[in-house]
Amino acid sequence: DVVTSGMLVTVRALDDEDPDDETYLLAESAEERATGVRTITTTSPLGQALMGARPQEQVSYQAPGGTFRCMVVSFQPNGG
Repeated sequence: DVVTSGMLVTVRALDDEDPDDETYLLAESAEERATGVRTITTTSPLGQALMGARPQEQVSYQAPGGTFRCMVVSFQPNGG
C-alpha cells in the first residue's frame, strides 16, 4: 500500500523539463544493494520523503541544492 524500507521505488522529478524515471532501493543502511539501482537510506532527505508515500503521490524534500519535488511512479519489494 505504501513505500517502506526494502522496496524498489521509481520516482519522476517534477521540476525537470524532460524528466526520466529513476529507481532506487530504499534501505535502512547504505550498505544494502540491489542490482542496477542506487541505494538511498530512510534517513536521507529523499528517503524520509518517500517513506509512507503511495503510487502517484507527490513528495518534496530539502537537500543541499534546494527543495525538490518528485512523484512516486511505482514501488515493489526488493526481491534480491
